[in-house]
This record gives sequence, C-alpha cells and structure tokens, in this order.
Amino acid sequence: MGRRQARDDGLTGVLEPEVEAHYDALYDGTKARMRPVGDALLAMVIDLGDDVEIGVTNLYVSMATPDGQFGLFFPASGRRVTLRLRLMGMVKPRGRFQSTADRAPEGRFDMRAYLGHVDHVDKDVRAMLRRARDLSAMRG
Repeated sequence: MGRRQARDDGLTGVLEPEVEAHYDALYDGTKARMRPVGDALLAMVIDLGDDVEIGVTNLYVSMATPDGQFGLFFPASGRRVTLRLRLMGMVKPRGRFQSTADRAPEGRFDMRAYLGHVDHVDKDVRAMLRRARDLSAMRG
C-alpha cells in the first residue's frame, strides 16, 4: 500500500521508506517549491480513509481504493501541481476544476485542477477528492 500509520508530527513517517524516496524525488530541483502543495494533497488523501491506497512512481502519486484508481497528482513544473480525478462524468466542474472528458479515454481521468499554492488545496479540492474516492468504491 505504501503508507504507514500517520504520526502527530505531520507527514513524517507516513509513507513507507521506499515510497517516500520516490515521493522526495518528485519534488527535486525546480519542483521543490511545489512540495507544500503536494504535502497538503497527500494529507487530504490520507484523511479519506484506511481503504485508500497511495502509490508513488517517479512521475506521480496514485490514489486508489481496492476497487480501482480514482486519481493522481504530480508536480507539473515549479509553478503548479496537477491533480487529475476520475469522476465518470457524474460531477460538473467547479472552482479550479476543469473537465477533460473530451480528451480522456473512456473511463479515465475526466477532471483536473492546477494547484499553484498550498491555499489552493481547499474545501473544493477535498470535496472532489472525496467524491472521486466514493465513486471508485461504488464501482467495485
């Protein structure tokens, strides 16, 4: 799964050491200034529940339930983190979110948001993450 029990000091120790190394590498170099945005998203994902699985590759952080992947995020540049969610056309875009349904292959990520500051990881992002997670669980 890639995650351990959260501790009182924030995200330290939440990810398994090997997974944490990949996560650290995502925010190397020019993307380092986007780390607080990624950390805020990761904290929200962890708060979604114990059935949420977090995976980290060299390119992105994956979010899934046992029934399937519902989203991912990655530092697209030193200016923003891109969040992509699978909402299966069941939620209309609002706030920072844009539909990508016209460009998304069937069943893939149909909503995205560009997050340039930790303040952008807000209640709208939390609501969309929760909705994507709930829809993922319903697919199973």
